[in-house]
Amino acid sequence: MKMNRVFDIKAMKVLKKHHSINSSLQTWSEHLTDIRITKVTEYLLEHDMYQKWKIERLILDFQKDNGRGKIPPLIAPSIILAISIPNLTQLCFQIYTYFNLEGNSPYFILNMSYPKVMLNILIFLFILIVSLVIVGIFSVLNKMYGFIQCQIVDNHAPKRSGLTETLENILYRLHDKNSS
Repeated sequence: MKMNRVFDIKAMKVLKKHHSINSSLQTWSEHLTDIRITKVTEYLLEHDMYQKWKIERLILDFQKDNGRGKIPPLIAPSIILAISIPNLTQLCFQIYTYFNLEGNSPYFILNMSYPKVMLNILIFLFILIVSLVIVGIFSVLNKMYGFIQCQIVDNHAPKRSGLTETLENILYRLHDKNSS
């Protein structure tokens, strides 16, 4: 974080010295966005690409390129579920069988009306909640792995996403200019 701040301060000094652009840390991101949009727009104009459909095509190509560069996840949640379903079925059967015996039922269940039905409903809800928590944990871990992989392994992904964002801003400005 401090390294970014040092870089931003040095970049502000260069912009002030070479381009007479005064900015502060609060307005730095606005100036940086404007400079990016200006430079990319100049490039697009020089190469005859400053048209709505061409910019949209560039954005789609960058997004496809980001998708191709991703490494598949280590363990997909669907694979874990496919492997664990037979084991879970056997485990659930054992749990239902054990607790449905008269001597193994919890005391708070025995005092209720229809204790077998209530016991089976509670066991089902418990297993359902545990299963949802496990799948949720694997989904979050999978997303974290994808984010870390994107940031560390793919060196060009942040640049592509920044360029995509800049192209989208240019497209919005182009759309606003044409609609005015």
